[in-house]
Amino acid sequence: MDNEILKKVAKLGVLARKQGVTKLDFNRLLTDGAYANQLLSHLESFDDEDCCCYV
Repeated sequence: MDNEILKKVAKLGVLARKQGVTKLDFNRLLTDGAYANQLLSHLESFDDEDCCCYV
């Protein structure tokens, strides 16, 4: 896997924990588009300036 993708996924995990998302399935995040979209939509709803890591 690309190091840039790994960095973005790790940062996303940190941001998710900041928003109270404690159970994040990283494998599913990378393989299930619907799950990824749902999670990203949820995190975007917090309008955190640091949430640009998944762009």
